[in-house]
Amino acid sequence: MSFNDELKQMIEGEFSESIILETPSVSITTSGIYDQIYEQVDPETGAVVMSNNPRVSIYSVEILEAITEIEEGWIVIARGKRHRIKTVQNDGAGIIILELKNA
Repeated sequence: MSFNDELKQMIEGEFSESIILETPSVSITTSGIYDQIYEQVDPETGAVVMSNNPRVSIYSVEILEAITEIEEGWIVIARGKRHRIKTVQNDGAGIIILELKNA
Protein backbone atom coordinates (compact mmCIF):
# COMPACT_ATOMS: atom_id res chain seq x y z
CA MET A 1 0.00 0.00 0.00
CA SER A 2 1.39 3.41 -0.98
CA PHE A 3 1.78 6.34 1.41
CA ASN A 4 -1.13 8.18 -0.26
CA ASP A 5 -3.35 5.11 0.09
CA GLU A 6 -2.51 4.83 3.80
CA LEU A 7 -3.14 8.55 4.32
CA LYS A 8 -6.48 8.36 2.52
CA GLN A 9 -7.49 5.31 4.55
CA MET A 10 -6.66 7.14 7.79
CA ILE A 11 -8.68 10.28 6.92
CA GLU A 12 -11.58 8.36 5.40
CA GLY A 13 -11.60 5.60 8.01
CA GLU A 14 -13.49 4.81 11.17
CA PHE A 15 -13.66 8.35 12.57
CA SER A 16 -14.49 10.16 9.34
CA GLU A 17 -17.69 12.03 8.60
CA SER A 18 -19.35 13.33 5.46
CA ILE A 19 -18.09 16.80 4.57
CA ILE A 20 -19.43 19.05 1.80
CA LEU A 21 -17.20 21.77 0.38
CA GLU A 22 -19.15 24.46 -1.48
CA THR A 23 -17.01 26.38 -3.94
CA PRO A 24 -18.33 29.19 -6.17
CA SER A 25 -18.61 26.73 -9.06
CA VAL A 26 -19.20 23.25 -7.60
CA SER A 27 -20.09 21.33 -4.44
CA ILE A 28 -17.72 18.51 -3.51
CA THR A 29 -18.72 15.75 -1.11
CA THR A 30 -15.85 14.04 0.65
CA SER A 31 -15.07 12.63 4.06
CA GLY A 32 -12.86 13.99 6.77
CA ILE A 33 -12.30 14.32 10.48
CA TYR A 34 -14.33 17.05 12.20
CA ASP A 35 -13.12 18.53 15.49
CA GLN A 36 -15.47 20.83 17.39
CA ILE A 37 -12.87 21.80 20.02
CA TYR A 38 -9.17 21.02 19.84
CA GLU A 39 -5.80 21.97 21.28
CA GLN A 40 -2.97 23.46 19.30
CA VAL A 41 0.43 24.95 20.09
CA ASP A 42 0.90 28.69 19.64
CA PRO A 43 4.05 28.89 17.45
CA GLU A 44 5.10 32.22 18.96
CA THR A 45 4.86 31.27 22.64
CA GLY A 46 4.89 27.47 22.61
CA ALA A 47 1.82 27.52 24.85
CA VAL A 48 -0.97 25.00 24.37
CA VAL A 49 -4.13 26.83 23.33
CA MET A 50 -7.67 25.46 23.30
CA SER A 51 -9.62 26.50 20.22
CA ASN A 52 -13.38 26.94 20.14
CA ASN A 53 -13.41 27.24 16.35
CA PRO A 54 -14.17 23.90 14.72
CA ARG A 55 -11.87 22.45 12.10
CA VAL A 56 -11.97 19.68 9.55
CA SER A 57 -9.08 17.62 8.20
CA ILE A 58 -9.54 16.29 4.67
CA TYR A 59 -7.53 14.22 2.21
CA SER A 60 -6.58 16.76 -0.42
CA VAL A 61 -5.35 14.70 -3.36
CA GLU A 62 -8.76 13.88 -4.85
CA ILE A 63 -10.26 17.30 -4.05
CA LEU A 64 -7.40 19.14 -5.72
CA GLU A 65 -8.03 17.09 -8.86
CA ALA A 66 -11.48 18.75 -9.08
CA ILE A 67 -10.40 22.28 -8.10
CA THR A 68 -7.01 24.00 -8.05
CA GLU A 69 -7.12 25.31 -4.48
CA ILE A 70 -9.35 25.78 -1.46
CA GLU A 71 -9.98 29.38 -0.50
CA GLU A 72 -10.87 31.17 2.72
CA GLY A 73 -14.51 32.22 2.84
CA TRP A 74 -15.88 29.14 1.07
CA ILE A 75 -18.59 27.11 2.80
CA VAL A 76 -18.10 23.75 4.52
CA ILE A 77 -21.08 21.73 5.69
CA ALA A 78 -20.29 19.33 8.52
CA ARG A 79 -22.72 17.66 10.91
CA GLY A 80 -25.55 19.48 9.13
CA LYS A 81 -24.17 22.91 10.00
CA ARG A 82 -22.79 25.52 7.61
CA HIS A 83 -19.36 26.92 8.38
CA ARG A 84 -17.16 29.40 6.56
CA ILE A 85 -13.48 28.59 6.01
CA LYS A 86 -11.36 30.85 8.22
CA THR A 87 -7.91 29.48 7.32
CA VAL A 88 -6.50 26.79 5.05
CA GLN A 89 -3.44 24.83 6.19
CA ASN A 90 -1.91 22.40 3.70
CA ASP A 91 0.53 20.05 5.41
CA GLY A 92 2.29 19.32 2.11
CA ALA A 93 1.74 15.57 2.45
CA GLY A 94 -1.87 15.23 1.36
CA ILE A 95 -3.88 16.58 4.29
CA ILE A 96 -5.56 19.97 4.37
CA ILE A 97 -6.80 21.36 7.68
CA LEU A 98 -9.61 23.88 7.40
CA GLU A 99 -10.19 26.09 10.43
CA LEU A 100 -13.85 27.07 10.40
CA LYS A 101 -16.14 29.76 11.76
CA ASN A 102 -19.92 30.03 11.73
CA ALA A 103 -21.29 31.01 8.32
